[in-house]
Amino acid sequence: MDQISELPDEVIVDILSRLTVREAAKTSVLSRRWEHLWKFSTSLNFDEMDRLSNIKTLNKRPSALDPDRDWYINCVNKAIDSHQIPWAEELRVCFDLDKRCSDHIDKWVTSALGKRVKRLELDLRRMSVLDMALKRSERYILSNLGRFEDCSFESLTCLQLNTVEVTGDMLHYFLCNCPLLERLSVQKSQSLIKLKIPANAATSLTLRYLEIRGCHNLEEIDIVAATNLISFKYHGSKIDFHWNHMLPTEASLGAEFGRDLLEAHVEGSSYFSQVQKLTWDYQSFFIYERKTVPQFPKLKQLDWNFRSDSFMDLDHVSKLLKACPFLSKITLKFTADLRMSEKLVVVPRCPLECLEEVEMVGFKGLPAEVVFAMFLVENAKSLKKMTIDTCPPFYKGTPVEFSDSDCHYRQAPRKDAELLIENISSKSRAQVVVL
Repeated sequence: MDQISELPDEVIVDILSRLTVREAAKTSVLSRRWEHLWKFSTSLNFDEMDRLSNIKTLNKRPSALDPDRDWYINCVNKAIDSHQIPWAEELRVCFDLDKRCSDHIDKWVTSALGKRVKRLELDLRRMSVLDMALKRSERYILSNLGRFEDCSFESLTCLQLNTVEVTGDMLHYFLCNCPLLERLSVQKSQSLIKLKIPANAATSLTLRYLEIRGCHNLEEIDIVAATNLISFKYHGSKIDFHWNHMLPTEASLGAEFGRDLLEAHVEGSSYFSQVQKLTWDYQSFFIYERKTVPQFPKLKQLDWNFRSDSFMDLDHVSKLLKACPFLSKITLKFTADLRMSEKLVVVPRCPLECLEEVEMVGFKGLPAEVVFAMFLVENAKSLKKMTIDTCPPFYKGTPVEFSDSDCHYRQAPRKDAELLIENISSKSRAQVVVL
């Protein structure tokens, strides 16, 4: 008998609870003892995005995925009907679904809330690149509380919604009726116009993570009270933003909003003084008319996203990095081509005394990328590791990252990376890894 089978049922169920429901259900064929153990899993994890995350699926028409949707709905219905315990830690519904599936999704959510689920995630993003923009009228709508009037939200600690239509009033309800809510994430909701966290909200003391992305009709965020917020992420268009506190220890700010926020707090401000990890679009740092940039006295990790054919100015980069005296890690993500804004004569001196790790994701071998890498190497005397990853950022963590077609077009960048290693080796003893 194998050693795992010698473990108590409680331990095996705990192991199965760390798998998706489909993965756990596969263990039922091992023996009679295992046949029903998966039905006692504390996790209702129905994340099947990997089934769709391949090049063949990405290029299909959305309607061609209907058989996959039917398969998914059937699997979830059977699993929830078979679940044998009266409570669950989480419900994760992660698949390309829309308004036509509303009755099924409502049933799953109602069942999970009846089991006093703590973490609720609905990730219904469109996977076909031929129709990424799902119309509001076609999306699943989470705004009719009447469907859940007999349910309790008091046990929720995490609510994550992606490509789900939700209004500000609905989020206000969650904020006022979920006293344990710590994490709220809303992505790609066209119905969200205004988000307000009032002083009397039940979550004013518990909310720790707030993320809003791709809600293009959003006009205003008003944070009246969020005393213990440690992470704030907003990526989207320019909005009215009301928050009188300093940014928390982790912040992720995109495009126009990031630039406006930086413009408003450049000189003599402590607005960024608590930030330890910052994710920001590179364009946000271009402040042509100002001679100073904000100070980041506690910043340790900087993630830079280079989008829309960015133009790099090393003098400006130097100015920013000098404002981050304790920076220990930089991650550069190239989703578009990086170019030099002007011909570089001399690489600027910018001592980066604490910088130990650099990661470049989406490396193509462009001259500007090579110059940027050498700029960091020559100024970071304590550098220990540099990772050069040729996989585009949007493929990271998906099966496409390791597909044959992806590996084929990454051959040239890898050769350029090998040449870069030779230059780095002459300047630094840092370990260089090419992926």
